[in-house]
Amino acid sequence: QSLHFIWRLNLRTRKYIDALRLEARERREAVGKSEEGMVIGMHVRRGDSFLAGRWMPTLQEYLIHARELKKRYGVTRIYIASDDAATVEECEALEEFDCYGLGIAREVYDVGA
Repeated sequence: QSLHFIWRLNLRTRKYIDALRLEARERREAVGKSEEGMVIGMHVRRGDSFLAGRWMPTLQEYLIHARELKKRYGVTRIYIASDDAATVEECEALEEFDCYGLGIAREVYDVGA
């Protein structure tokens, strides 16, 4: 119980998380209603990987594999998670896939990459 007390969320954080959960639920329902089938889950990291000096594949490199999944299984939907707003916007602008991502404040993760 001590940890529960220590890790309790303040009202502002709780409202933010509740709003994200609601948006995720609404998007999940929208994805599920759009058509039957599979969804590609894609996690594209930028922020801390950039600071660590790691090589970071571009979205186009991820899409090579997504296109293979599309060819093999017919999947055309991508659910993208990223700390980089430009990457999410690039994915959402694609015509060959339907991309969905949460509308979070990604600028808090900006490290100047």
